[in-house]
Amino acid sequence: MTNRTQPIESSIPLRRALVRNRDTVALARWALLSLLVIGVGLRLWLVLINPIDPASSTADDGDYYRRALRLALTGEYRDDFWLIRPPGNVALFAAGLRLGVQAGDLSLGLLAIKLAQVAVGALQVLLGYAVAARLFSSRGAGLLYAAFLALWYPFVEQPSLLFSELLFNTLFLAHFWFLLRFDKSNRWGDLALTGLILGVAALVRSPALYSLAFVALWLVVRWWAKRRGAQAMPNSTSIHRRKSDSQFAVPGSRFALPDSQFPVPGSRFPVPGSAVPGSAVPGSAVPGSAVPGSAVPGSLFSVLCSCIVVAACTLAVVLPWTARNYVMYGTFIPVDTLGQVNLWLDLEEPALRVPKIEELRTMPQGQRATYAQAKAREILARDPGALVRNAWPHFQHVWKAQFVEDYYVGESFYDRPLRQAAPLGLLGDTLWLVFTAAGLMALAGPVREGWHNRLFVLAWLGYTLATVVVFHVEPRYLLPIWMLIALYGSGQVALIWTNDERRATKGQNSSGFRLWPFMQVGILIVFFALLVSYRDYPAIIWRGEARERAMRAGDAAFARGEFAAAEQDYRAALAAQANFVDATVQIALAQLAQGQRAQAAATVAGVARRTGWLVELVAGGGGPEQVANLNYAESTTGLDVQAWAQRWTPPLPARSIHLGDGRDIGYISGFSAAEADNIGTFRWMTGRAHLRLPLPAALEPGATIGLRLAVPEPTVVAVIIGGVTQTVAVKPGMWRVYLLPLPANQTGTSLLEIDLRAPVFYPAQRSQGGDLRQLGVMLSDVYVR
Repeated sequence: MTNRTQPIESSIPLRRALVRNRDTVALARWALLSLLVIGVGLRLWLVLINPIDPASSTADDGDYYRRALRLALTGEYRDDFWLIRPPGNVALFAAGLRLGVQAGDLSLGLLAIKLAQVAVGALQVLLGYAVAARLFSSRGAGLLYAAFLALWYPFVEQPSLLFSELLFNTLFLAHFWFLLRFDKSNRWGDLALTGLILGVAALVRSPALYSLAFVALWLVVRWWAKRRGAQAMPNSTSIHRRKSDSQFAVPGSRFALPDSQFPVPGSRFPVPGSAVPGSAVPGSAVPGSAVPGSAVPGSLFSVLCSCIVVAACTLAVVLPWTARNYVMYGTFIPVDTLGQVNLWLDLEEPALRVPKIEELRTMPQGQRATYAQAKAREILARDPGALVRNAWPHFQHVWKAQFVEDYYVGESFYDRPLRQAAPLGLLGDTLWLVFTAAGLMALAGPVREGWHNRLFVLAWLGYTLATVVVFHVEPRYLLPIWMLIALYGSGQVALIWTNDERRATKGQNSSGFRLWPFMQVGILIVFFALLVSYRDYPAIIWRGEARERAMRAGDAAFARGEFAAAEQDYRAALAAQANFVDATVQIALAQLAQGQRAQAAATVAGVARRTGWLVELVAGGGGPEQVANLNYAESTTGLDVQAWAQRWTPPLPARSIHLGDGRDIGYISGFSAAEADNIGTFRWMTGRAHLRLPLPAALEPGATIGLRLAVPEPTVVAVIIGGVTQTVAVKPGMWRVYLLPLPANQTGTSLLEIDLRAPVFYPAQRSQGGDLRQLGVMLSDVYVR
């Protein structure tokens, strides 16, 4: 009787462990789902409120947009007048823009791109959870890392911009995840997917190719650690090795991975980090413990075969693009030519950068990288110190609170919605501070996740830091650094959160090394010393909050029509931060709203910003002499200039406007830049246009509106006034004036608002020229009689 009940009694703890594990899995899934919903919601919100338009940007996002638009319109990939870029992001953006072309509205294509990037951002959060949970054998670490990726402002902002970092970082996480899967499974399929994803990542950003060396390092160190572990414990079984499970997972804690030998009931595979019969848990007491079913490490030949598999799969993706470059340019260009050129551009004074770029643009595309590389060698032969001259200032610049810098230190928001996003951004900087400090502490601490993983991450961090300190520092270039450090920060915070008693003991892979705590304290001291020595953040935040209180008060007064009070508030903001250009522009706008046009023009006379030029243009009454500045502002600002002007610059009352002479700003939106023919100036509609005409006197019954239009082929234009739609059949050829009666509901109004709708066409589809615009009909004059 006793023997019969023994198995039943011994199975009770196992059943309890399985139930506890099932509850833990369900809780983790709900927490991850909540983070995913929050992260997607924040990204969608920022997409909707971000006014930046890449179509007129001169930065990388504008270059990506124009290449993608040409590909969407014509099927032609052209490197244009700048450098050879990786094609990955261009292809993604072209797919979205193609949807806009088919719908007849490029703005819908741009929205499709941003929504696709929101989906990529959601995938990044999921992959972050999977990588951290598997690397540290802790669901808590996975959830913490997912929270960082979901909430940190630079990651939230990425889908609303057209840069390559979002897709690249997501592919990198996928690449690392398959490496970690291979670490446990030894399946060739996981290793092949690692290489394929790495190849795709290289076509998004070419430095991914360097990961081939880092993966080889990972494979060799992994083999060495497994071999060393097998020699140290030749008679041990996997169950014996399990007794020192990962120090990142605490049996019985809320988010620890299960300490059971068995998979989760109802699941086909065990959860990340769980053990199965005859297996070792990643990060176990033996350095580089054996993968499941493989107690004895393979030979170096197997490591070589693994390297070949990864390299072959990566090159299978990259080589077709390399072959295209060779056929087109007659030289070996693996992916792009950005590295050589950027090295030359950044070795000397920043003032020489633009002349160098203009010099390169005069050369054939295939010769630019070779020329830049030769010039860089000449500079280094003459001045070897040029390579590291700015290394220390750049290194200091890395360790900064990014949102605080943008929000409180920058002289302008550059039309980014930083004020609306301030609560999220400041919370994000707090997250960054915690995760960075914890991550540095983990990277300087005992190696619990395996030396192969630690060295792989350190190699990537070292490479990325070296590139930014040698070249130039941009916030988006630093995202891989913070992504990797925060990964380790999640593991460290999870370790502290679970209050694991074993964390006070020696690291499993430390081999008796007793200096880990001193290294951790030392790196934290260095980090905080860099942080506080770079800026006096308490004083900056105090001053910045005073500026923001005044700016918010000024905006509220402006919205109420109290323009004199708004001007005083904006002056108070400028007193708090003397170099804040946005406050200067707002002062001029308040003066303009009060009719003080000369004062407004004088206020922004020295402002080297497009919005300042626009205020000066409107304040001066426009005119042909200002058209060059206007066209430059419209084509390079990365902002919908016409929509901005309609919001902020009240135009003078008028019964007629002539488009394209510099006097139409503030009256129009939805038109391309000004042009001229033998008759005069005009603008093309972009398909959907709006005219806002304040009148000197109220409209009388029987008033009519005149539109002077021209088209290259017959077109029907819809004219919508006061909710009433009328159509105009515009004949091709010469300019003609079309008269329409104003609807009766407009009698007595002193503000006439007109919406125009017309079919669009794309010149790039009709000829081999470079005109990528979306065009409708030409309009030169609007008047009311």
